[in-house]
Amino acid sequence: MFTFNAVDSSGYLIENDVHHAILPPLSSRLLTVPDRVGAYDFGVEIGTREIAVDVTINGASLEDLRAKVREIAAWLFHKDVKPLVFSDEPDKTYYARVAGSTDLDQIVTHGQGTITFLCPDPHAEGMNRSQTIVSGDTITNSGTIEVYPVVTVMFPAAATNLKLIKGFEQVYIKSSFAAGDVLVLDHKKALVTLNGSPSMPTIDLSTVFFPLDVGGTVLTFEPNASVSVQVDFKEKWL
Repeated sequence: MFTFNAVDSSGYLIENDVHHAILPPLSSRLLTVPDRVGAYDFGVEIGTREIAVDVTINGASLEDLRAKVREIAAWLFHKDVKPLVFSDEPDKTYYARVAGSTDLDQIVTHGQGTITFLCPDPHAEGMNRSQTIVSGDTITNSGTIEVYPVVTVMFPAAATNLKLIKGFEQVYIKSSFAAGDVLVLDHKKALVTLNGSPSMPTIDLSTVFFPLDVGGTVLTFEPNASVSVQVDFKEKWL
């Protein structure tokens, strides 16, 4: 059983089988040079994921079957990706749309076919996680890939700068912060806002917007005595 766009499939069809690949398609990034043995290795590109679901549609009559097929078509067709959740992993969400052929083999009042979901982002996504930290705390990422957080910094007192540090990487913001200011650092978008307004000129050139590693990531910040820091992120899985 699965839900697509928050609608349960059991109200429309019977799920016979689901075809999950262990990994999405992987393409090696290689550069070959004439007269050189082998190739230069530039890592791997991860492709889009496809999930195929074999289904059966039962009708009370031929007319009822065709009516159900029309209803299912209206449910499944979307130009944009929608959340897709399977009952064996209810805590993980793919974002997908139906792609390719949806041919239906009809036997009297029963139809069988395959629905293929295309996931442009091949990762499964978990629920939003939020953690309030003090300097030196560890953020645990239990997913299988690194993820980029949104960090909210609240200033209870005035400050002249903010450094958020992970190992040798840091986000360094130079600004005159007043008590009550709220600074948001979106590491995925490389975006900084102050009290809801973009504040990009305050970013120091040494800034690197970093991800949270798989496992644990230790974050420190300065000044560590005068700010409250909240980290929000969603774990992801291959």
